[in-house]
Amino acid sequence: SASLVDLDADHARIFWISGNEGSSDAVVATAVFDRDRATWGPVGVAATPQQTARDVWRSVRKVGNAVAGRAPDGSLRLYYVSVSIGGWAGSTINQRTSNDDGQTWGPARRLAISPFMNLSTLVRNAPFAYADGSIGLPAYHEFLAKRSELLRLGSDGRVDDVQRIAGDRMAIQPAVLVRSPDRAIALMRNARDVKPRHVIQADTRDGAAQWSAARDNALLNPGSPVTGVALPDGGLLVVANDSQNDRRRIGLYASYDDGASWLPL
Repeated sequence: SASLVDLDADHARIFWISGNEGSSDAVVATAVFDRDRATWGPVGVAATPQQTARDVWRSVRKVGNAVAGRAPDGSLRLYYVSVSIGGWAGSTINQRTSNDDGQTWGPARRLAISPFMNLSTLVRNAPFAYADGSIGLPAYHEFLAKRSELLRLGSDGRVDDVQRIAGDRMAIQPAVLVRSPDRAIALMRNARDVKPRHVIQADTRDGAAQWSAARDNALLNPGSPVTGVALPDGGLLVVANDSQNDRRRIGLYASYDDGASWLPL
């Protein structure tokens, strides 16, 4: 579960899970990559189960998926999941803020998403900024029904709105590729127990106020998250698990017709 955020033109900070997924000693690790020198700085720790438990005043068994982004005020925001009991379906999302590009971090705070136990919401893809300074955080729900959501966070980091993206299409781990202030495309992992599985897609043309009906697009992606970016020339650049038999295989694809067709790169 890796996530990258630019610090400046030559440096990027990367976050990942260090340790066995789901183990009590796994942590959210971080390091800075120097693009000019092609070298890594020392590995640090951005979140642990023990630190998270102290910050949120509750038992934490493990931490998982982490994503990071730059907030409109210039701070770095790290969002990661933690589990107190059970498996990943019992996750909650935590937020930490850094005002020095990730050298130090403030205390973790649980995002209040649902009044019903506030469980089973996870992150996997990068946040983005709205024009009004709020933050869009792609998320997904795993307990009983699997579905994709878009959280809208205010400038104080609290959840102002929760919007379902793909209904009950068993679509999870959304990546939101922003094309313009009004247009964006959500690409999601297909969690249905059928084959072949394709990336599930939904579109918005009104700044994420409403989303189109979800549909399969042409890109195969049987069992892993999908991610990508919208390019300045209008294209989409996407990384997907493009094999029906090997979850470890990934491919790089471009689309210039809003996901209707894909060109392998």
